[in-house]
Amino acid sequence: KKKDDKMESLILAIQSNRLKRAQNARDLFARLEAKYQNADEEGAARNATDKRENKKRRRKN
Repeated sequence: KKKDDKMESLILAIQSNRLKRAQNARDLFARLEAKYQNADEEGAARNATDKRENKKRRRKN
């Protein structure tokens, strides 16, 4: 019985660890997605203004 209890305890610990890791991975992915989604929007806006500025510069030259 002691061996079974240890085995059960080990299995529960592994399952708990897996759940924590899965949750941490989801949290990390959500943070990265939010960070880079915002960066993409800023980058697109920045690129649009850069192109306009470049065109103006070329016309002056």
